[in-house]
Amino acid sequence: MSRSLYFRTVLVFVLVVIFSVTLSYYVSSLLFRNKGEAQMQDDMLTAGHYTIQMFKETGVKNPDSYITRLALLQHFIFLLYDETGEVKTYPVSPLPPEENRPIDKSVIKYVLDGDNYQNRAPQKKPLDELIGLPFQVNGKPYALFVQLNVSARSADLEKTAAMTLLLVLAIGSLTALIASRYVVKPLLKLTEATSRLAKGDFGVQVNVRSKDEIGLLADSFNRMSKELGQIERMRQDFVANVSHEIQTPLTSIRGFSKALKENVIADEDRGRYLDIIQTESERLSRLVDNLLRLASLESEHHPFTPAVYDLGEQLRKVMLSLDPLFEQKGVEWDVDLPGVKIFADEDQLYQVWVNLLRNSIKFTPRGGSVAVAIHKDADGVSVSVQDTGIGIREIDKTHIFERFYKADVNGEEEAAGNGLGLAIVKKIVDIHEGIVEVYSKEGQGSQFVIKLPNRAEM
Repeated sequence: MSRSLYFRTVLVFVLVVIFSVTLSYYVSSLLFRNKGEAQMQDDMLTAGHYTIQMFKETGVKNPDSYITRLALLQHFIFLLYDETGEVKTYPVSPLPPEENRPIDKSVIKYVLDGDNYQNRAPQKKPLDELIGLPFQVNGKPYALFVQLNVSARSADLEKTAAMTLLLVLAIGSLTALIASRYVVKPLLKLTEATSRLAKGDFGVQVNVRSKDEIGLLADSFNRMSKELGQIERMRQDFVANVSHEIQTPLTSIRGFSKALKENVIADEDRGRYLDIIQTESERLSRLVDNLLRLASLESEHHPFTPAVYDLGEQLRKVMLSLDPLFEQKGVEWDVDLPGVKIFADEDQLYQVWVNLLRNSIKFTPRGGSVAVAIHKDADGVSVSVQDTGIGIREIDKTHIFERFYKADVNGEEEAAGNGLGLAIVKKIVDIHEGIVEVYSKEGQGSQFVIKLPNRAEM
């Protein structure tokens, strides 16, 4: 059967109290035996002298009653011997067998002759003290012996110890119940909050003000909850963006396909409609490819195969492959590509240059230009892609590397892209432990600088 933390806290506290009190009892008993012996002998001497004084006081009526009460209160046994050897015991009631400790006759005679007697109890029986005091009444010698009433004193000690234990347990248990609520209450809050978080409530926060480990745990939980909330919002935005990006070309494809199927389009428009269908299909294909590529890059299992190759040669190949787009758009291009060897993943960086150059071509008007340059220094290699296009607004600079973010161009969202190109660029550069710098002003063109560090060859 599972136990709550509250129950276990109280149980552990009670067990600790029991152990502590028990240990304290045995330690106190040891100290009593070792250090209380001298005080016990003084008490026995005091009681003996008081008893002798009672016998000598002629005006005291019924001294036996007083002496019996004294013996019972102080847990002593008084043995009174006269010169004939007869003994009178106080208290008068029969003693238990363990208290019947006979006194040697030589010791009795020693005290009757007028000498004090005091023995030392053996180490194993520290309570077996014996004191003998001589006195005379009306010229007759008497010997008064004082012993400890071991059974009565032990019973009294046990009773005191039991009462102390019960009192400590009662107070300790009550304290544990109160204290444990303060300890367990924050954990109960965390448990409830965790349950709500598991059900999808990512806005839940735990209000714990303590600065101890529980407080640190609550702070970590609150940060985790906020981060999960952000991830959930990103997921929802991602699903909405993907749905929108997929739905738009599908709508065009479905609409124009239906029109072509119903033969309601003039022959001169059929080619244009087929071109639109082909364009939207290619757009949809690029979207799926980019989504798969980005998902693969963000996973821990994406292949990363760096090798030494010529960066300048790679960029020249990219420029040549994009030359038809430059010609179609009427954009000039200029390159400064010295031969530079780097150690990187060639396929991944190829995708970076293609994405950057396609963006430059897309946002550079006819008659503009795009310049690509390589610069090498002691820190690494940098590649600059600069255009004379429309530039980037300040409000857009902080978002252009976000997935599906598309800047507003001339009051309309640029529809030709899907907002994933620069996100892929940023991810690939991060994998290579590089950085992406953006310099741009609205209406004055843009410059993207990719800085790659020097990497040791494998």
